[in-house]
Amino acid sequence: MILKDLRPLLANLVAEMEKTVPYAAALAQESEGERLWVDSRESRAEALERQQGVVLTVFTGRIFLEYALSGLSDPDFCSRLSQGAQALVKTAVDAGVLEPGLTIDPGTPLTRDFAVFPVVDPAEISLPDKMADLVNLRDQLQSGDPQVVNATAVYSQLVSRELFVNRARSLYQELPRVQIVAQIVLRQDQRTARLHTGHCYQGGYEHAHLAPEKIDRLRDRIIWASRWPRPWLTSLIPRCCRARPGVFSLTMKANWLLQLK
Repeated sequence: MILKDLRPLLANLVAEMEKTVPYAAALAQESEGERLWVDSRESRAEALERQQGVVLTVFTGRIFLEYALSGLSDPDFCSRLSQGAQALVKTAVDAGVLEPGLTIDPGTPLTRDFAVFPVVDPAEISLPDKMADLVNLRDQLQSGDPQVVNATAVYSQLVSRELFVNRARSLYQELPRVQIVAQIVLRQDQRTARLHTGHCYQGGYEHAHLAPEKIDRLRDRIIWASRWPRPWLTSLIPRCCRARPGVFSLTMKANWLLQLK
């Protein structure tokens, strides 16, 4: 079932619930996407688990109550949701509906769809091409420095759809976003440190590449680490110890390191 097709059903359920409670609303949500991963040892691709469901909300005049149902694609979903709305109203009555005539402002009447349209639709890019882009990023991260024991490039794409309905409003939005993350692991003796960068933007595959300056900054940190007197990792990873009970102040240093003072 397409999420927007729920509009008439949700509007009817809200109207029925508000015959008993001062305010009711419905929120339908759906998300789907993919994640690709390439590091120095393996590559993998996976579809993100599809999430679908509806949450019904009522206000008794004193408390909010909710009912949630997943399985949007099930053939009996609409009937089960209607039964859930009836059960939610009964729960509200049992809890005590205060001032049945109470009027809640549902906002200015508005019916509208909102969407972010990708410049480059990720669905138009083949899986081999996406993996090749990640392999190229991984190779740039490895940089030939022997202290880099692992370089990882991760791409993820998620599309979120939401439909909100109350007595005055029916709002739908579709928001695609793309995230790219680069991480390197440095090792000296038995000590390791992780450096990373990345971004997450609304849109499509046009955001699937890191800006050259971000990669250069990450490389500069590797060069800085390689020139630091041994053991340089001591400056990246403070030695761990059990903190004594008490109050501590936390300080962020310029090189993103945390230490207790």
